[in-house]
Amino acid sequence: MNDINSFSDEEIAEYYDNCEVHYRKHLKLDQCLAMHYGYWRPETKSIVEALGNTNKVLAEKARIVKEDRVLDAGCGVGGSSVYLARTIGCSALGITVSDHQVEAASNNASRFGVGDLASFECRNFCDTGLESGSFDVVWGVESICHANDKKAFVEEAYRLLGSNGRLVMADFFRTRDAESPEDERILSEWLDGWAVPGIETIEGFTELLRNAGFRIVTAENSTKQIYPSAKWLYRRFLISLPIQKFYEWFSNPLEIQKQNARTAKLQYDSLKKGLWAYYVLVAEKSEGPS
Repeated sequence: MNDINSFSDEEIAEYYDNCEVHYRKHLKLDQCLAMHYGYWRPETKSIVEALGNTNKVLAEKARIVKEDRVLDAGCGVGGSSVYLARTIGCSALGITVSDHQVEAASNNASRFGVGDLASFECRNFCDTGLESGSFDVVWGVESICHANDKKAFVEEAYRLLGSNGRLVMADFFRTRDAESPEDERILSEWLDGWAVPGIETIEGFTELLRNAGFRIVTAENSTKQIYPSAKWLYRRFLISLPIQKFYEWFSNPLEIQKQNARTAKLQYDSLKKGLWAYYVLVAEKSEGPS
């Protein structure tokens, strides 16, 4: 893996806390509780619907039932945990490195009437301090990319899962090495703008899973399903560019906010160049390394 940078818990929290305004404005965060691409099906009509589809797809693929205990690793403002509690009735613990997100997620769980099932704590998903074997499912939606050490996350997920526990993820993965310094710059600036230290290839990540003792159930290339969202973000960037320049002139936003605004173009440019792909991944805990 080609690491581009590394980010502390505090830096990742700073990114989300300061850039939440963009998610709130463009992705209707208060309504969707989602901070990811969204999964488009043939009948999907809007970005809001696509954002909701991600939770449905992952819950179905992981075969989550009411009796399951789910760890929502990198829970954001609690959208997945709230969804699972409301629609399936299972319990979920969401963890994030942002105290602000813990508070927001807890408020959202209360607002949707599932505060008894969905709870939230400030923890690092690579070293949670939680009891071994205490979960049936470890869930991650575009959050595991933030791990500086992907191997540490995989091993922690394995430790936390009980017998036949499942890991379910939706995330982006590097497809190949950049063919030019310009390609590397585009990819690096995009990931840096999202406080992502670097992304594994799907082959490298599934190897980490197997080495830890997981059995791969499915690794589905879902780039086609998130492509409309990537293009939508890019178009939003183009449309809002004059307004953004006006805003920067008068409001003096933080550098982290200006950089995040530029990532709407960079993520699409790098996707069009084939530098990354999006996968939905399910793995099951087995007795030992395979």
